[in-house]
Amino acid sequence: MGKLLLARKKEVPRGASRVRLMGFDGQEVEVSLDPRRDAVGNAESLYDRAGRRERAARAVPRRVKATDERIARLEAGLLTLRSAGATDELWDLVGGRREAAAKAGSTGRSSDEEALPYRRYRSSGGLEIRVGRSSRANDDLTFRHSAPDDIWLHAQQAAGAHVIMRWGKREQNPPHADLTEAAVLAALHSEARHSSMVAVDWTRRKHVRKPRKASPGAVVPERVSTLFVEPDAATAERLALDP
Repeated sequence: MGKLLLARKKEVPRGASRVRLMGFDGQEVEVSLDPRRDAVGNAESLYDRAGRRERAARAVPRRVKATDERIARLEAGLLTLRSAGATDELWDLVGGRREAAAKAGSTGRSSDEEALPYRRYRSSGGLEIRVGRSSRANDDLTFRHSAPDDIWLHAQQAAGAHVIMRWGKREQNPPHADLTEAAVLAALHSEARHSSMVAVDWTRRKHVRKPRKASPGAVVPERVSTLFVEPDAATAERLALDP
C-alpha cells in the first residue's frame, strides 16, 4: 500500500480518509488514509507500521526462548521449594517478596495484600526501574516507594504507568542509555504504546506533586524534560526482573 501511494501520489486528494487507486496488478484497490497527512506521509506511516511488525516478528523467537528458560527455572524452583523450602534464590526468582512476606506473617495478612505496587526492571547500567501496576499503585509508587532524587517518568499526554528509576545523585543526571530504557518502559506501559514514537516526560521525583482531591494517579510534574522513544517490547523483556 505504501509503494502504491508513492507511485500514485498525484491521484491522492488532500484530506481524504480513503482513496481508490489502480493497483500494480491492474485491479482497483481501496486504501485507508489519515486525512491529516498527504500521500507521502501516509506511505511513510505504512512503511513504519510494516517495519514495527517485522521487528516484532524477529523478536518472537528470542522471547519464546526466554519464556521457556524462565519456565524451566520456575519448575526447578518448585522442586527446590518442596525439598528445602523457600531460599533467597527462590525469592529472587519470583521477584523478591522477602519484606512483604515477613510483614504478612507478622500481621496475619496475605502476601497478595502486601504485594508491591510496581513491577521491577533492571537497566543495562544496573539501575532498578519500577513501573506502577495501576492508577492507585502509581500514587503509592511515586510517593511511598521512591526517594526525592529518584527519576520519575511518564508518557506525555497519555494515560499510563508512573515509572521510577532509582538514582539519588542530587548533582548528577543518570546515564542517557539507562534513562532511555526507563522512558521506553513508560511508553510501553501507556495508552501510546502502539505509536511509532512516544514523548516521555521525566523529572526528579521531588518535583512531582499531588493536587488536593486529584483522581488516583493524577499528578503535576515540574521542571520536566522530554525524551522521544520507540515503544519496544523486546527491551521490556530483556530488562524484566518480575514475572
